[in-house]
Amino acid sequence: MKNVKLRLYQRFEPAIRSLRAVQYHLAHRLRALPGTEGAVHVIFLVQRPEIWNSVRTVFEAMVSDPRFRVTAALLPEKHGEDWTYAAAGMEPYFRGYPAVKLLRLYDGGRWTDIAALTPDYIFLARPYRNEYPAAYALERLADIAPLCYVPYGYSILRDDRMQAIVYDAYLLYHVRYLFAPNENAAAFCRRHLRLLETLGVRKIQTLGYPRFDGATEPPAQRTAGPMTVLWTPRWTTEREAFNKQSGFFDYKDAILRLVAAHPGDFRLLLRPHPQMFSHFEAVGAMTGEEAAVFRARFAPESGAELDRAADYRRGFDAADVLLSDYSSLLIEFFLTGKPVIYCDDEEMISEECRPVFRSFYHARTWPEIEGLLHMLRRGDDPLRADRLRARADFLRGQPKNAGKAIAAFLLSEEERHGKGGTSA
Repeated sequence: MKNVKLRLYQRFEPAIRSLRAVQYHLAHRLRALPGTEGAVHVIFLVQRPEIWNSVRTVFEAMVSDPRFRVTAALLPEKHGEDWTYAAAGMEPYFRGYPAVKLLRLYDGGRWTDIAALTPDYIFLARPYRNEYPAAYALERLADIAPLCYVPYGYSILRDDRMQAIVYDAYLLYHVRYLFAPNENAAAFCRRHLRLLETLGVRKIQTLGYPRFDGATEPPAQRTAGPMTVLWTPRWTTEREAFNKQSGFFDYKDAILRLVAAHPGDFRLLLRPHPQMFSHFEAVGAMTGEEAAVFRARFAPESGAELDRAADYRRGFDAADVLLSDYSSLLIEFFLTGKPVIYCDDEEMISEECRPVFRSFYHARTWPEIEGLLHMLRRGDDPLRADRLRARADFLRGQPKNAGKAIAAFLLSEEERHGKGGTSA
């Protein structure tokens, strides 16, 4: 009997969620009475600094526009029995904008009542149910204001099972405005939200990807000399039919030996995925003590450093080459024009991104990686012309100024619903 109930629930859950979504939509619009005056109040939930660049230019566009009122709300994460703020280091950044209200949502043992802040829109930080405290479950937030989401990574895979990780079903049935980075992602979301989009309860927009707003001209080709390698290993440990595997354990000792054997020739910046070491410990691939011993091998005088900067773009600026497994940072680094050594296959790569991946150097073994690193350190970069051509072609297809476009779109939504904000 229990199995029958479970099957029935699984069958009808999408319809139930759709009806609830319509309910949230109508309830909010009844509260937002036409003709309401005042600036459009937008709350940005801020949880991990690594994710902030997905909405940074949206935030900056709104802060510079008097028709908006902006709040940066720091959302904590639970570690054991404690709530900690991974984004605490970003507070000076937000204080640099005097017009922005900055608050911590959990303070003194109490949670802030977001409804009392009367937001018009809430930008989510992450798509996963378990990343939100019960006080801010998406179904609660959606009953307060329309939820907006810009994904933390650019969709480069065509496999729906990977898309389903980034565009979690729980997210899709609660977010009102989904700003997809490309048509590949938009098509996936539309397949799951066709009815809701037809009813106007969901809006899927492809206005560009804010992380690409800061793309600058590539540097000149480097000549022979010391070279900084940025290494971004993946956090997974098991290759599944729809996932990608980390090369961390294959290369972690060899790459440190290379740096030690060639002092002054190579500098290593390791930027692990925020979940990498904790995941390795959770699945038994590495103990906490082993992880601590490994991290202790990184010090400036050794030529190897852990990149702990809140903004990963600092590592991009310092690096001469990226060594990476599959990562959401691949496309962003590619836009710097610098070489990429990719340590996986092109399986599941979308048609849009295949020319990009063909401009990468590919290596699956340490001897292949080492050979490419020595080649690039000598100033030899035979794929540079192909890479710059692929970069130009890729950017040509990208909408410009995505942050401003998203801000303008939400203003148009307010005007359509009767709230025009203050005059510019």
